[in-house]
Amino acid sequence: MAAARTDVVAIRDRLAAGEALLDRYLDSPDSLDGQERERRRTLVELARTGRPEVDYRGLGIGQYAAAATEQARQLLVVDTDLAPLMIYAAGLRGRNPETLKELPAAHRILEDRAVVVTLTKRRRGKANSRTTVHWSTDADPARRLRTVGGFYLLLHEMMARSRALSKTASLWSIWAGNGSGRTTNAATGGHVGPFDAELARKLHLGRWALRHGLLGDDGRPLNLRLTRMRYLRKDPFVREWAAEILTEAITDAHDQTLAVVAPSRREGSEADQLRAGAGELDTLAASCLDIDHHPVHGGRCRESFLACLDCPNAMVLERHLPTLLALADMLRADLERRDAEQWVRRHGRTWQIITAGILPRFTAAQHANAARAAARPPRRPPGDAMTTLTSAVVAWQPVPAKALVLAERPLREDAVPEETSVFADDVWILDSALLRADRRPTSLKFAGLPAAHVTVAKHLFYALLTQDTPPGERPITIASIHSYFSCTRRFFLWAQPRAESLAELTAQDLAAYHHEVGGLRQVPGSTRRHRRAVRMLWAYRTRLPVSQRLVCDPVRIPDWQAWARTQTHRGGENLTERIPEQVMGPLLTWALRWVDDFADDVLGVRTVRAALDARPAPCLDPLPALARLLAEFRERGTPLPATPRGRGGQRIPATANITHLGRLMGCGRGLEKSTAAARLIEEAAVDLGIAEDSYLDHRVRGRLDGRPWLAEFSYYDVPRHLSLLQTACWVVIAYLSGMRDSEIKHLKRGCGTALQDPGGKVYRHELTSLAFKGEADPRGVTARWIVTAPVARAVAVLERLQPDTQAFLFTPAGGRALTVSRLPAAGRVAGSTTTVTKLAAFTVWVNDYCATTGRTDRIPDVNGRPPHLTTRQFRRTLAWFIARHPAGAIAGALQFRHQRIQMFEGYAGTSDSGFRAEVEAEEALTRGQLLADSATDPDRPRLTGPPARKPNSAWPRSPATPSSRARSSPIKPAY
Repeated sequence: MAAARTDVVAIRDRLAAGEALLDRYLDSPDSLDGQERERRRTLVELARTGRPEVDYRGLGIGQYAAAATEQARQLLVVDTDLAPLMIYAAGLRGRNPETLKELPAAHRILEDRAVVVTLTKRRRGKANSRTTVHWSTDADPARRLRTVGGFYLLLHEMMARSRALSKTASLWSIWAGNGSGRTTNAATGGHVGPFDAELARKLHLGRWALRHGLLGDDGRPLNLRLTRMRYLRKDPFVREWAAEILTEAITDAHDQTLAVVAPSRREGSEADQLRAGAGELDTLAASCLDIDHHPVHGGRCRESFLACLDCPNAMVLERHLPTLLALADMLRADLERRDAEQWVRRHGRTWQIITAGILPRFTAAQHANAARAAARPPRRPPGDAMTTLTSAVVAWQPVPAKALVLAERPLREDAVPEETSVFADDVWILDSALLRADRRPTSLKFAGLPAAHVTVAKHLFYALLTQDTPPGERPITIASIHSYFSCTRRFFLWAQPRAESLAELTAQDLAAYHHEVGGLRQVPGSTRRHRRAVRMLWAYRTRLPVSQRLVCDPVRIPDWQAWARTQTHRGGENLTERIPEQVMGPLLTWALRWVDDFADDVLGVRTVRAALDARPAPCLDPLPALARLLAEFRERGTPLPATPRGRGGQRIPATANITHLGRLMGCGRGLEKSTAAARLIEEAAVDLGIAEDSYLDHRVRGRLDGRPWLAEFSYYDVPRHLSLLQTACWVVIAYLSGMRDSEIKHLKRGCGTALQDPGGKVYRHELTSLAFKGEADPRGVTARWIVTAPVARAVAVLERLQPDTQAFLFTPAGGRALTVSRLPAAGRVAGSTTTVTKLAAFTVWVNDYCATTGRTDRIPDVNGRPPHLTTRQFRRTLAWFIARHPAGAIAGALQFRHQRIQMFEGYAGTSDSGFRAEVEAEEALTRGQLLADSATDPDRPRLTGPPARKPNSAWPRSPATPSSRARSSPIKPAY
C-alpha cells in the first residue's frame, strides 16, 4: 500500500504539474524562447486534441511509442498508471476487482461531504447487481487520498480529459496509443475505457511489484493479484500495518473531535425482511419472501421444502440452522444405507447447497449453539427421520419438580450445580449462570404471576433456560430471558381476567393485546419484545401443557402483520447514532482534563478521607482533644466545618458539623452527647464562623487555565469526584479504542502493554480484555485492541483508583468500593445502564462547573435538551474516523472484531453528514481467511459466483464443524 500510495501521489503531482505548465504557457506565450515555444505548441495541441505529436525523425525502432507515451503523460493517465491506481483502490476499501473496474463516472455530490455512486456487483446475482453507496470526502485537498470518496473524485478529475475523448461511461479512461492488430484506438485518438472491452485487461502487476522490490514471505518476487488485497486479515504484516492505521486514525479522532459537523441520518428497509426476521414467513428450513410467486411459473409455490434451499425467494436465518444440521445428519445417515451414485443423484445437490452454500455462512458460535441443541435428548417419539423432522405434534411430558433449571447452562467456577434453583422453586436464582462481571444479579419470581399461569410460565422458561429450542428457534441469553419474563408477566396479567387458559384466547383477544401494547407508546424495540414474548408461547407450544397452548400463531393475525409492515427496522444494519461533534468535542476535552489534570487531586483527597474514616478508638474524655483541635482552627483562622447538604442542596444554616470534628480529632462516638463539647464548639463558631462545607486538608495541585480547578474539596463530595474520575476514564477508553462496554468493564490490572522500538521509544499501546459478542465461549475470549497514549494514561489512573487487591478496573469507585470484594462475581462491575447514568451525571457536573466559573466550553444541548449518551455511541463515532483513513475499513474490522469488512462499513457510516453506509450481505466468504486457508489447504475448492451452486464433488463433507473456508470465529492476534 505504501508503494502504491507513493505512485499515486507521483501521478497526481505529475498531472498537476502538467496542468500548471499549460496554464503558464497560455497566460504568457510571449515570454517563451524558441525551445519553450515548441514545447508549448505540443502541449497545447495535446490539451486540444488529446493526441501527442512526436517528431519521429531521428528515433530508433520502437522509440516512437515510448516518446508518444512520455508526451501524453504530461496531461493524461496512461496504461502504466493503472497498476498503482487499481492497487490503491483495492486496498483502500477492499472491494472486488470487478466492482472497481466497473466504477461509473456518473455520481452525485451531497453537501460537499459525500459522493454517491451506483456500483455494479456481478457476484450478487441479477436481483442485487447494483447498489448505491455513499463515500465520504474531505474538504482538504491534501487529504483526498485518505477517503474513498476523495480518491474517487481524484480519479474522476485526473481522467476527465481522456474521458471526454473516449466517450466512455466508466470512471476509468486512459491514453493507450493507437493500438495494434485487431485492437485499434485511432478513432478516439488512443483514448479508451481500459475495462470497457473486457474486465480481464492485463495490468502487469508483477512488473510493478518487481520494480518496487516487493518480495513475498519466501523471499521471491511477490505474486501480486488484486483479489489478494481483500484477504489478508491473518497475515502478521497486515496486522502490523492495520495497527499503524488504527493508531493514526484514533489519534485523528482525538485531534479532530472538536470539529462541528452535521448530525447523522438514517433510512429504513423493506417490511418483508422484518417479517422474515420475526418468523412470519417461515417454511421448514428457510423463510420465503414471496411464496405467492414461484420464480419459474409465477404461481403460488407448492414445492417441497427442500426446493427452498435453491430458491431465490428463500432467506436462511440462524434459527433455521438446527433444522439444517438435522437434515444434513439425515442425509449422511441415508448415504450409509444407499448406493453412493444413487445417493448423489437423489441428494447430491441438496447436500452441496447445505454444506458449501449455507452452513459456511454461519459463525462458529452459531454452529456451537445449534450443536448443543442437537446434542440434547429429543422430546419427540422415535420414528422415521424425515417424519420426525416434519412432525407438528409432539408428546408433552411435565418437567420433574427437582429438575435443575440451569442444568444446560455453563456456570461460574465457584457455583455448586446441586445448590442451584430447581423447577419447583417459586424464585429461580440465575446468578450462577451469569459469567460476565458486568451482569446484575438476576432471578425469575413466579409468585407475581397469576396462579393459573404459573405452570405454563415455568415450563416456557425452563425450556428457554435449558435451551430446549424447537425447530426454527435459537437459544437466548440469561439477560434476554429475564427481559422476556417481564414481558410475559404483563401478558399473563392482561390475560387473567379474560381466560383461565391460554387455549381459550382467540385471535381477536391477541389482536386486542397487540393494541394494548401499542398504546403503551414504547420505542419500537420494546414493542417488538412484548410481541416476541407472546410469539414464544406459540413457538414453544410443544413444551407447554396441552391445555395452555395458544390456538393460533399471533404473527398470522392481520393486526400483527399490519404493524410489522409499518416498521423500518433493519436487522443487519447498525442504527446507533453517532455523537454530534459539537458534543463529543467538549466531552472528550473534559474527560482528558480529569485524567491528566484532576486525577492526582481526586486520588489525593481519597487518601485523606480514608485516613479520617479509619475506625478510631472511642474517646473516654474527648474534651482535651476537642480543645486542642479548636485551638488549631483558631491558630489558622479557618472556620469550622459545616453540616452536610440535605436533599436539594439545602442544609441547616449556621450549624457546625460535630461528626466531622470527631473525625478530625481521631475519636469515635461520644462527642455529640457532651454538653461541654457543644459549648466549646458554639464559642469557636462565634469566633471563627462556619464554612460552606466540611473541607479536607488538601492543597489543590491541578490547574485549569493557570488557576486551581477547585478551591477546596468537601469530605462529602469525594465519592462523587471518584465516580466522575472513573467515568472520565471510561469516556477516554471507549472513544479512543472502540471497545464495547462489556469489553471495557472486563479490563483488569496490568491489561495495558506498551510496545517499544529497539531504542526504547514507545510506538504503540495495546489493551487486553475479554470479548463476548459473537464468541463461541460464553465466558469470553481474550482479545487485544490498539490504543493511544491517552487511553494508556486513563488505564494507569484506573489502576491507582482501585485497591491493589481488586483486579477489575471498573468496580464501584464511590463509597462502596471497600465492600465490593464481598459481592458475588456477577455484578462486581457496573452494567451499561449504570454507565449511562454516570455519563449524564458527568455532563451535569461539567455544565454546572462552567456555569459557576463562567466558562464557555460547556457540553451543549441537542435539540434543546441535554444530550442522552449511550455506551454504543462512542464505538460508533470512532468507527467513522477509522473508516475515513486509507484501508481503514480493513483495519477497523480488526479493531472492532467484525468478521466482515462490510459489517464495519455499515457500522461506521460513510460521511460526516451521517449518510447511511451501504449494508452489504456479501455472499463471499468472510474477509481475512482466504490467504491463510490457501496456504494450509492448497486443494481447497474455490467456489465463487453462480458455479458455486453446482456440486463439484459427489462425496459429502461433514457439516458438524464449520468448513475451513468459513471459519468466522474471532481472529486472535498472533503476537
